[in-house]
Amino acid sequence: MDTVNKVYVANFAGHDHSEASAWGELVMVTIGFVNYESLDRLKFRITEELKEYKEDDWLLLSGTNIINVFCAVIIYHKHQKVKILSYNKNKREYKEVILSEQSLGQIVSVLEEE
Repeated sequence: MDTVNKVYVANFAGHDHSEASAWGELVMVTIGFVNYESLDRLKFRITEELKEYKEDDWLLLSGTNIINVFCAVIIYHKHQKVKILSYNKNKREYKEVILSEQSLGQIVSVLEEE
């Protein structure tokens, strides 16, 4: 039986992400306003929502930076790879970005050359 990939939307705040369903079933990690008073509670909440994230799923960047960072770091820690969908407002399309141990190693090696 084939499993459908999922697209985890970091923060759903009313934007139309329906085009991203071409990559898989949409799953909301957080919804609406998120209280930043307790970042530990936010990290725990995000971790709970990402428990079912599989290596071939996608993270759709949406909402504030801290939510996107927490999601990406948690996913990367679990799979040593995170597949990201980033929306380009000008082109009105999603761009795929894949961060893996290999691609990050290449980035870090450039930094070490300086």
